[in-house]
Amino acid sequence: MDLFLFAGIYKASLKDQLANFATSLGKSSGLGITPQKPPSWQDAFLQLENYLESPLLNEKKGKQVVFIDELPWLNTPRSKFLPALEHFWNSYGSRQKKLILVVCGSAASWMIQNIVLSRGGLHNRLTRQIRLLPFSLSETEEFLKKRKIKLTRFQIVELYMAFGGVPYYLKQAEPGMSVAQIIDSTCFTKNGILSYEFEKLFTSLFEESHFHTKIVELLARKTKGITRNELLNETKISSGGTASRTLNELEESGFISIG
Repeated sequence: MDLFLFAGIYKASLKDQLANFATSLGKSSGLGITPQKPPSWQDAFLQLENYLESPLLNEKKGKQVVFIDELPWLNTPRSKFLPALEHFWNSYGSRQKKLILVVCGSAASWMIQNIVLSRGGLHNRLTRQIRLLPFSLSETEEFLKKRKIKLTRFQIVELYMAFGGVPYYLKQAEPGMSVAQIIDSTCFTKNGILSYEFEKLFTSLFEESHFHTKIVELLARKTKGITRNELLNETKISSGGTASRTLNELEESGFISIG
């Protein structure tokens, strides 16, 4: 398997993103040569096509994988990244039996609207969606055991109720710490990673994140689920496209379940 790995840079300029692309392409070639920085994304994907068609790769058997991480960060204003990606896939990638294109990004709102529910050039092009949901309770127990964290099952439930099954949060647990110590150091100390996580997380994941925040804060105060109309009335969010999109994004991201 041949892999081209490329990741967007947060808040980087178009010039820097394209330079990073050229560097990544040079590393993938294994020749120690960085190609000339492309002037546009259209040219960047043409370079990628030429790389994938090179005799060195075509002599090999197996799949070719193009893995693009943090896709939303590449779609900077006036960059024309998304149209270039659409053109690359529709005119070239979709015709290559050996090629697998994997795209992902932490900005859930952008990924859902522009890739999963795309109405443009990538409409119905998605062949498989990988939803990276939090660990289940049993997976959390297994994860902690692998990290040599010795807790009783009751304590694991306590930790799970506080952190959910998010591996990054669970990694804050260190051997020898009690559940109270883990929660205190993670949530209530000045440098605890969860001290300001709520505000930062929703802002990074969603556009118009204040709607998502309102809904999650309301549901956190409830002891059981509520109807859509009750939720919209209490949050003062108008019924319509914004409400439907917000609820869909929260469900796709694993924050809520709609029954």
